[in-house]
Amino acid sequence: MEQNEQMPPEFNLLDEPWIVVLTKDGMTKEVGIIELFRHAHEYVRLAGETTTQDTAILRMLLAILHRVFGLYTVDGEYDCVYGEDVDLTKVLDRWQQVWDCGSLRQDVLMNYLEHYRERFWLFHPTRPFYQVAGLGEDGAQASPTKYSSRKLIGEIAESGNKVRLFSSRNGSKKNVLTDAEAARWLIHVIGFDDNAAKKGGPGWLGQLGVIIACGQNLFETLMFNFVMVQKPDGTPWKYVKLAATWEPEEAKRGERIDIGHPQDPAALLTLQSRRIELYHKNRNDDRYELLGGDFFDKENAFCEPMTLWRRNKELAFVPRTHDSSAQMWRNLSSLLTRGDNVAGVVAWVDRLRRSERIDKTKIQFQTMGILYGGGVQKSNIEDHINDQLTLSPLLLSERYVDWSGRIVETVEITEKLVNQLGIFAENIAKVLVGDGKNNKNQKKIIESRVNRSCEDAYYALDLPFREWLEQIDPEQDEIDDVCDRWWQRSQKIVRDFGKELVQQSGRNAFMERKIEKEENSKKIPPIPKSYNQFIIKTSSIEALKGGG
Repeated sequence: MEQNEQMPPEFNLLDEPWIVVLTKDGMTKEVGIIELFRHAHEYVRLAGETTTQDTAILRMLLAILHRVFGLYTVDGEYDCVYGEDVDLTKVLDRWQQVWDCGSLRQDVLMNYLEHYRERFWLFHPTRPFYQVAGLGEDGAQASPTKYSSRKLIGEIAESGNKVRLFSSRNGSKKNVLTDAEAARWLIHVIGFDDNAAKKGGPGWLGQLGVIIACGQNLFETLMFNFVMVQKPDGTPWKYVKLAATWEPEEAKRGERIDIGHPQDPAALLTLQSRRIELYHKNRNDDRYELLGGDFFDKENAFCEPMTLWRRNKELAFVPRTHDSSAQMWRNLSSLLTRGDNVAGVVAWVDRLRRSERIDKTKIQFQTMGILYGGGVQKSNIEDHINDQLTLSPLLLSERYVDWSGRIVETVEITEKLVNQLGIFAENIAKVLVGDGKNNKNQKKIIESRVNRSCEDAYYALDLPFREWLEQIDPEQDEIDDVCDRWWQRSQKIVRDFGKELVQQSGRNAFMERKIEKEENSKKIPPIPKSYNQFIIKTSSIEALKGGG
């Protein structure tokens, strides 16, 4: 096996094009780290193979911003704003200094990158970027697991429930990646790796319900997610020397190390959930070796700003992963929550707005994550989750807590509307095929029709709800009028689906069906009666609440 130590350094990530960005003319291009920072204000966003890949790379870029602007002014003067004695206003002033520049062209940023240039070689005999040279050669370590490039790209290419994303990779090319591709997927697998080889859970990012704030260009997106406090309540970050993974002289070794909750932002954002070493062999067979890496307890880990939260059975807060079957707006309660358990990036954007550092009438939040297969083992990547929502940042403020409460209630009412449609669809199906209690085929048919009806309704409600939410202006609108407008629209959409169910049911559905039992019989009402019940239940919000 050809070892990396026999090879000279190759592919420096500062200069070589490897990060995919979307330009303002709608084209994608690959850029190096230095070019990305210099022109971030001219790019729309990151645009790699998946949104999770973009997230992993975004965090690496944010770690660089923390190591520069957390310690230096935009003019290059040393003035650390991390530490227990630092005033929050000073932290916000530093953020605004960078924001007011409108770009990331500052010499102090470029000087930092040049200082660590030798640590950004993708292939290096002793210190490859985001890797451990000679992985597993230390006899005290466990043996690393060997993988081909198919695993490096997350096995998404061969997911069992979707068309291959990389259908052009066939034959011998299936195991070969360009250096740019290898760099992108390296960072992705460290954060989102499944649990197939090294037990203990997926990579840290794979355990989150990731949420980021999106700006009008890449510079704004970087700045919105440049969260310069450790916790939503304003607890400051600490400065830890050599915290970014590329800064120490030697790469960290050892499998499955509990590091505790990170106190420095760069340590969190460059967390090495896996230890990896990439290999090239005659440029015809790319592969890598992997060990479990660093981890920490996810309970109450509020140092992580890019996740939503939920309570577990022990009443501690843990990351709330996304539901692949539900649109983002159906989980608005977790986005509009208050208190210390609010998503850190949401609290940060609200803090920027309240302190008048930004003047935004609308802001977009994006959620993404990975759905793992293999049951509780989470041994493979099954699918991606990705959604976005635009709203007024005022809805995040304590001043408008009544608004956020009413919006969350409106979502719950909408779900009750759809539930009534599901009940109606179930009654129709039972009239047509039987109650399904003693017949598995009947039961599957009933469940299929109910699920399809509800899914179709949510699909029809999706765009109208997003438009309704985006148009809300708490400073100008009356809350009752706004909520009533949505009730009228959503009621009509759902009732129209009810009418369609009647039209599609056929004559047999208008007859009463009698289900025989051993001791008695039960009658399933005909369509006219079920439809009347559906109309009554959806006639008002009060009727919905009373009948569930």
